[in-house]
Amino acid sequence: MLALLSAAAVSVVEPGRAYAGHDAGVICPDPVTEGDSTRMGVHISGWLDVWSHHGGDYTASHDDFTRYERTRFVREDPTESRTWIPIETTEDTRLEHDETFSVGFFAHGSWHGCVVTIVDDDQPRIIGVDFVSSPTEGFFYRAGDAIDVAVRLDQNVEVEGSPLERAQIGG
Repeated sequence: MLALLSAAAVSVVEPGRAYAGHDAGVICPDPVTEGDSTRMGVHISGWLDVWSHHGGDYTASHDDFTRYERTRFVREDPTESRTWIPIETTEDTRLEHDETFSVGFFAHGSWHGCVVTIVDDDQPRIIGVDFVSSPTEGFFYRAGDAIDVAVRLDQNVEVEGSPLERAQIGG
């Protein structure tokens, strides 16, 4: 009984302090791969009206994730100490690189939220090949000649070593 009274006293005397900091009551998810889902944990009783934000400082588009606009969440399991807010991202084939958006709620006069990073898993695609060398004699390459080409990709990539690309030229 003494422990319950003590917990109630802390809750009544300092309701904002228990959840005032981002890391005091909110568990933010690790980066999530495009098309996957994760969740944000909130240690607060009662219901939460949750919003998501994109644009401005956040790079995700509104169709990259499930949006919340004052969507109400309540703790489903009364034995659980946290309310879990699902975060779902959308798989697409657009090359977007990693993107961010925010999910959160207002409590005790403050915004509590997480910045979620969506990791774009789309692989780079070849969008063009340019010949950067010329035949050493005349207008035609001969057997054994080296042909230098530059491959253009639809995104920046990091290359290690001296990569080789096999290509078939002619019939």
